[in-house]
Amino acid sequence: MQLWKSRSINAVDLGHHSIKIIQLTKKGQALQVSRQVSQPGPGLEALERGNVTELAASLGEAAVRAGIDGGRVISFIGGHHVIIRQIVTPQMPEDELQRAMVWEAEKLIPIPTAELEVRPVVLEKSPGDTGDYLQLNVLLAAVSRSLVYRFHEIFDRAGLTLTAVDLPALGLWRVFHREYGFPERKNIQAVVDIGSRTCQFIVIKQNVLSYVRTLGVGVGRSDSAPGEEFTAGLPDPGEGSGLPEVYQQAGAASEQSFPSGAGDYLELVTEIRRSLDFYRLRERQWQIEQLVITGGGSQLKGLADILALELGIPVKAGYPQWQGNSGEMQSLSPQFSMAFGLALREVWS
Repeated sequence: MQLWKSRSINAVDLGHHSIKIIQLTKKGQALQVSRQVSQPGPGLEALERGNVTELAASLGEAAVRAGIDGGRVISFIGGHHVIIRQIVTPQMPEDELQRAMVWEAEKLIPIPTAELEVRPVVLEKSPGDTGDYLQLNVLLAAVSRSLVYRFHEIFDRAGLTLTAVDLPALGLWRVFHREYGFPERKNIQAVVDIGSRTCQFIVIKQNVLSYVRTLGVGVGRSDSAPGEEFTAGLPDPGEGSGLPEVYQQAGAASEQSFPSGAGDYLELVTEIRRSLDFYRLRERQWQIEQLVITGGGSQLKGLADILALELGIPVKAGYPQWQGNSGEMQSLSPQFSMAFGLALREVWS
């Protein structure tokens, strides 16, 4: 179902330290980002403190700057606010699957399901162990109902109509499994959106979202770089970011190689390695061909090179890239990857 009578879609990414907004316009088969804004914001932590007013005011200001005040938008709730689990289950009707996931949530999540919104997302279908039935790889997503209500209140107070709440993993998948992302996609690749406090890690296998994990580590105020200008061609993620180099000596692998206070970077390497290792154990017949890093934190100078050295696989900086209506390649800064993926949700619908 198409939510907009027009072909313009407004997407809002409420980051930990900034608010990113884009307006994506579809003209025929061509896409154009007609508006984009990135400005400092208090993040969802303000909501956790009960400060809806502060966050709504910041969002309303960003909406005015983007020229979408009073409009309809889509957004997402991510990070540690959403509990995600992957469940393998026999194929079943949609209503039965919903009941089954609520039952699974009761077993796996130490929060009463009456206080949660529980939703299943079918990632892929595959033959069962005996080959005579289909099984589902299901992403179980659960979030506090009170948080969802307050999330809607933020947008109401900001003068915006929130029409859909998405998952960050789905946004990343939309960007990097088709022709909308740089670099060139591989048969199987991992993608990690690096934020200031959490990261979203996914694996895309033959264009299917195969694995999802939220990493409880970030790289400080990574999403505060300006990056507001719409660009054509390839951005230089490291230029002018003002962020510290990850290593003092390229190729070194000890904690002494990192600048003072860079424990988060070490944790990032460790968590990505754990995610890759877990997936390899689960899918022994598949080899991850590359790791794509995106989001504000991917702009850390030298990060891709260091991750490649530490993890032993090719690592490339990724960002939204597509063919505009003039035929030229258009692109966005990596910090807008999540917002762009949100907007693609409605392009496809």
